[in-house]
Amino acid sequence: MTDFWIIAIGMTALALAFVLTPLLRRRGPATPDSETAELAVYRQRLAELKDDLSRDVLTEGHFDAAKEELEAALAADLRPALNLTPAQRHWPMALIVAVLVPLLALVLYGHLGAEREMEAQSAAEHAAEARAQSMEKLLKQLEDKLAENPDQGEGWALLGRSYFKLGDAAKAAEALGKAHALLGDDPDVLLDYAQALAFTQGERLQGAPANLIERALAKAPEHPRTLWMAAMAALEEGARDQARQHLERLAAKLEPGSDDAKLVQAQLNELKGAADSASTPEARIEVQVTLAPELQAKAEPTDTVFVFARAAEGPKMPLAVVRRQVKDLPFTVALDDSLAMTPEMRLSRFPKVVIGARLSRSGDPTPKSGDIEGLAPAAVETGGLPQAPAAVVLDRVVP
Repeated sequence: MTDFWIIAIGMTALALAFVLTPLLRRRGPATPDSETAELAVYRQRLAELKDDLSRDVLTEGHFDAAKEELEAALAADLRPALNLTPAQRHWPMALIVAVLVPLLALVLYGHLGAEREMEAQSAAEHAAEARAQSMEKLLKQLEDKLAENPDQGEGWALLGRSYFKLGDAAKAAEALGKAHALLGDDPDVLLDYAQALAFTQGERLQGAPANLIERALAKAPEHPRTLWMAAMAALEEGARDQARQHLERLAAKLEPGSDDAKLVQAQLNELKGAADSASTPEARIEVQVTLAPELQAKAEPTDTVFVFARAAEGPKMPLAVVRRQVKDLPFTVALDDSLAMTPEMRLSRFPKVVIGARLSRSGDPTPKSGDIEGLAPAAVETGGLPQAPAAVVLDRVVP
């Protein structure tokens, strides 16, 4: 609709440009047809006067006087033929046109375009309403038949699935419960019943839905839908290994590259990432920071002190950073994975790290001339048993 209105406004503006331009253009005065004849007479009479002057018939004074009279007569003759009224723009008419053209376009659209659009939308709404009424009528007929013959398990299953599609999980669960009682542990009925019950309790599979899924898994252990719902139920309970086993069995049955296969693989990758993260112990290093006595006069109490750890080998990006002030010195802080700037750049991912500190007069993390810094005497191991705090002394002025 936005594109339509942009095009409509552009076309209307173009139409206004064609219509308004002639009305707003300033027109010059028109030249009468008699102007050429009057000028010809003037030139002939002036030539005669010049001839008389050359033959000494007229004196200079008489010639000038006759010429002035001739020019005055010419001006008098031409004035009526010239339109000396200043040109005018037709502003009232232009204003009327500027208002009427867009209004006329809207009216025409309302009759020719919007009416069809509204008719199409109305037809779609009526069709949807008709389908809903038809569905309700069919469901009522099915309910009446089941009331007369309540032992029709397939009928109850159909009724339950229909209610679920219409968004009525409670009625769906009730009907599917009756279908389960009549049909026994049919895997499809068990899974439909479990799904309907889950929606009645906030889409949670724990409890009765999980029990139904387990029964379906026992009846059809290789059924794709059963494996998927069993994996989701296991995830809700925190049983990641069990969920992974279900998903791996499911992935083997799906067509490689299909949407379902991609979805299952994405879930497996997420589980693998969580497992790798959990298997890596969190690193924690305590750092004791002091300021060299000979440099204390160069520091202000509010100056910033950054304490950091970076990989001994690899990227120089800090793995963890803590910020304090000079007035807190000496102090001891802890660096751990919770201070990582990105999930990939954590202390626990690097076996050895360099510990350091920097006193920044500007408060900027980037080193600057005049800052005071210091490093631990050796790289610190992140794994193994807890270690004594790494000692860092701020003892070097950045040149």
